Amino acid sequence: MGGKDFTQKIMNVFGLDVNQAEAMKQAPGDKTDEILSACQATLSSLVSEIRLSFDYFTSENSVEAIRLYLTGDSSRLPKIEDFLMKELGIPVERWNPVDVLDFSDKVSRESFSENIHQLPIALGLSLCSDD
Repeated sequence: MGGKDFTQKIMNVFGLDVNQAEAMKQAPGDKTDEILSACQATLSSLVSEIRLSFDYFTSENSVEAIRLYLTGDSSRLPKIEDFLMKELGIPVERWNPVDVLDFSDKVSRESFSENIHQLPIALGLSLCSDD
């Protein structure tokens, strides 16, 4: 469940190719409400998956999830934060660690910020072990 599912819905509803749908997803202009409507079933499935994950986490750790951080390309979908906050009943925000990172002169803070939604992939891979 993720960005590809949203892109596929947008492709189907608006008759677009994958590149056009991806561009519309990230910069919908005046079509935000239409996109959210087209993705309603996918968003509902996402909410169900998140709830299952939260339930599992709570049962394993005796701690409830109190905040959700969004990452990935679909985190840039307009109004997704508000939708998830309403459905899950907890604060939801886009994850942006830029303010707490130090950058060398060779790295542009602005360029890094534009691609921050892809950082969790690298972070997740760095946490994998060969055990």
